[in-house]
Amino acid sequence: MLIIFFQKTGCRYSHDKPGVTIDTLVKHDTSYIEVHDTTKGKTIHLPGKVDTAWRHDSFYQASADYDTLLKQYDELGDKYFRLQTYKTKFPIKKYGYITVYDTVLCNSLRATTAIDSLKIPEIHDTFTITKTIHDLPKRQLYIGGGLFTSKSDPLSAAQVGLIYKDKHDQVFTFSVLYNGVVHYGVSYYWKFKLKH
Repeated sequence: MLIIFFQKTGCRYSHDKPGVTIDTLVKHDTSYIEVHDTTKGKTIHLPGKVDTAWRHDSFYQASADYDTLLKQYDELGDKYFRLQTYKTKFPIKKYGYITVYDTVLCNSLRATTAIDSLKIPEIHDTFTITKTIHDLPKRQLYIGGGLFTSKSDPLSAAQVGLIYKDKHDQVFTFSVLYNGVVHYGVSYYWKFKLKH
């Protein structure tokens, strides 16, 4: 009957030790600030160096013909008074970019405008959730034995046995004792909850 009981409960030898698993989850509450802004900067002129090499270039020599001379004058005037705009895009790592517009007129920088298009992360709070996960209860089977002695006989008896513990911490034992005569024993133990 005991063998049938063990077969039905599916007991097997196990050397697993009970333990716990610590599961920690860190969560960041993050929002993104989108910046779309236009900023006009103050332009400061730094003294430059005059390059007079163009005066000796035949391409810029004044024509003796009036009509040709007038055409040269108009072309230089249009080039000098043309409003030029330069666009420069600066990437800012992974947050976006800044676009700078420079406006030039009469060989002078008239305006500089920077347009932001950024998406900057902002962490508000950090939550840490720690869970203690206990191992599920397992069935356990132990096998062992013992020796008995007395004043009159150094080895008066020997015992072998099985101890089985189920998932509900109930303990069943089966043992065989020999002291000249074979004795069989079955016992049952249950768990008490102690107050700390």
